[in-house]
Amino acid sequence: MPKPTYQATVIAEAVAVSTPYLLVDLSDTTNYKHVATSGIRLYRIDATFERVEGAWDVWLGLVLENDATDGSGRWLHVLHLETDDQTTEDHAQRQLHLDFTNMPDGYLLLRVTGGAADRTVSSTGTGNVTWLQNDAANIADATGATNKSAGAGDLFVWAEEVTDGGTLDLCVSVLYTTE
Repeated sequence: MPKPTYQATVIAEAVAVSTPYLLVDLSDTTNYKHVATSGIRLYRIDATFERVEGAWDVWLGLVLENDATDGSGRWLHVLHLETDDQTTEDHAQRQLHLDFTNMPDGYLLLRVTGGAADRTVSSTGTGNVTWLQNDAANIADATGATNKSAGAGDLFVWAEEVTDGGTLDLCVSVLYTTE
């Protein structure tokens, strides 16, 4: 019998400062209806972004480790939304569609063992950030709660304000199962 597929979506409007969002909380089987908690089978990522002035980077990452002081993660993807004077194209609105169903396994497995991602590598990440610490209620999540703390194996979004003075609307959605 195939595993059930779940969807998690983060929607935020008029984001005015760099802000983290927890997209999939792997250990939360109450608010996120998945059952297993050892890894995420990611099938698809769909996202839309619209910026008003300024420049933004939107990062999708995997939490590798955290404690009561800080945490670190690895970036899986980044989308740059540039100001109009930095490019000849208008990047005020962007869409992203990543489909992993054509991969040999039919999904991208996101699993963390011993502080390292099992089946993904990335040349960059984020480290020693307090918004990934595991004892603070500092990340809004896909359920609309703001009392969440990240944990190893969680999937998160970092909306980074690169230049001051603009806002960002975003919608990031994933289809996944857990194992």
